[in-house]
Amino acid sequence: MELEGKEQIQPEDVVQIQLPIGLPPKHFAELYEKYEAFFRAESKVLDLNFNGNIYHICIQEVRAFVQDFAAMMTIGQDIMQVPKAVGIDIGGFTTDYLLMRKGKPDMGYCDSLEKGVITMYNQIISSVNSEYDMLLEDTDIDSILAGNTQYYDDSVVCMTESMVQDFVTDLLNSIRERGIDTKTSYTVFIGGGAVLLKQFLEKSDRLGKHLFIEDLKANARGYDLLYCAYENGK
Repeated sequence: MELEGKEQIQPEDVVQIQLPIGLPPKHFAELYEKYEAFFRAESKVLDLNFNGNIYHICIQEVRAFVQDFAAMMTIGQDIMQVPKAVGIDIGGFTTDYLLMRKGKPDMGYCDSLEKGVITMYNQIISSVNSEYDMLLEDTDIDSILAGNTQYYDDSVVCMTESMVQDFVTDLLNSIRERGIDTKTSYTVFIGGGAVLLKQFLEKSDRLGKHLFIEDLKANARGYDLLYCAYENGK
């Protein structure tokens, strides 16, 4: 999509690419070299077809960075001043978290929990079907979470909201069990899942000072910032 907007690129040109990518904190140390090698593709010329146009690209350099850390770097000046900040990225099937100490990642306090929005939705759909013999869809839960509750029975709304609040409480408790107290740490929520659950997270009594990064591309923007810093530091 970026190349499509560059009129100076001619059909026969080979475009040189620098590619910043990311990995979840828990898996970074184990996988970053493999990921960089895979995407580098031995610097071969690759032919990509996009919207009927052929682009010839050569990925010159790939640099992997830590997800969550990258997103928090988009508010880097603020994070640098915080003694303890934990980034929590709520995804579809997992929630990743990473502790930061004055702007530096503490890789001893990071993990990927098997708790995500999709698994929560599946539990709600199963429970409502079992209890009330009603078939909810994801869009119904989206509507309830957005406050459009007038289209559903009060009992279904109550069960849905209660299960979401329980999910949030369980999630924050799981992070506390791993040595991070979200009451005493500055908590930075990242990703679409966190934005979706914002009102429920803010109701939780397990939460102290906190911030939501609502830019869904925050990690990608962070990769760009970190790559530029890496290039300037060479």
